[in-house]
Amino acid sequence: MVTWKNVPVTVTNPSGDTNKDALAAAVHASGKIENGIHTLKKETKQRHLLVVVSLLLAAVTPFVLWRSRGDQLLVVWRLAFLLCFVSSMRTYFLTRTMDVHVFLYNSFGILLAFFADTVLSPSIGALIAHFNTHFAAGLLGYALAEHRQNEGSEVSAAHVPGTAKEEEEEFKLLLLWILAGLIASVPSLAILAGLQWLVWHAGEYRIEKLVPMTLFLLSVASVLGIFFVAVMQLRGSLISPLGFVLISAYLAVVFLFHLCSSLILGDVAAMVITWVACLGLTGLFGYCLSVLATFKQIKRTRESSELQSKHRSPPVLA
Repeated sequence: MVTWKNVPVTVTNPSGDTNKDALAAAVHASGKIENGIHTLKKETKQRHLLVVVSLLLAAVTPFVLWRSRGDQLLVVWRLAFLLCFVSSMRTYFLTRTMDVHVFLYNSFGILLAFFADTVLSPSIGALIAHFNTHFAAGLLGYALAEHRQNEGSEVSAAHVPGTAKEEEEEFKLLLLWILAGLIASVPSLAILAGLQWLVWHAGEYRIEKLVPMTLFLLSVASVLGIFFVAVMQLRGSLISPLGFVLISAYLAVVFLFHLCSSLILGDVAAMVITWVACLGLTGLFGYCLSVLATFKQIKRTRESSELQSKHRSPPVLA
């Protein structure tokens, strides 16, 4: 009987070397358990802190918006700051690759918005601050997918169906990709042209009218991106065609609700509600991109393993 940290370790083999190996294995296993417990405690503390910060910001947001109700530009600026901060905090706690750099990424958009507000016009500055919230939501969706894949709860990247091996089927698949690209390029170019037009004519519209128009264009772009990544490249393993139809229906419901709420609650309240609802689509697009990155990594690993196995296999003698 060997004891380590007051824990009895029974060794059945009388060999001295085996006793040492068993003791070393017990020490190694205990160290792994301690590291796991430490990591679990750290993640629990981070989640509690994140919940507290989120609740505080959720409580502060209505008060801040109410204090800014007389100035629509101020509503956009303050809401953009709050949304970017919440997204950055959540991304920091969830990400496995970005770490503190996420705050740096989001600060670039805020600085650009300040620059545009000073040099160009207040409307363009507020519009760029609004754009930055979508960028922050995309990073949050990317980090959430990283976190879930690390936990093992998201395994869509490993279940993507294989591509065709025969030359005729590969040619048909290539034609399908070209056709899909041509179909997607037309609305994509139209969306880019529309966003550019809105930015340069931002001074001609009130901000509570300008933001919903940009929200519609960005949401349509996110839906197209989700279709291209999740349905086409991931081949329905993450989002099925029926799921994509539901996402498109969600987009339609959001803007129908915007039209109704603008008549009942006013343009500013409708803008805020639609803004927050549309961020979910941008976050989902970021989520899809993270799963796609994992799938490409798995694909490269599989191709490398197959290539190595072919080189290692002995030649077949006739």
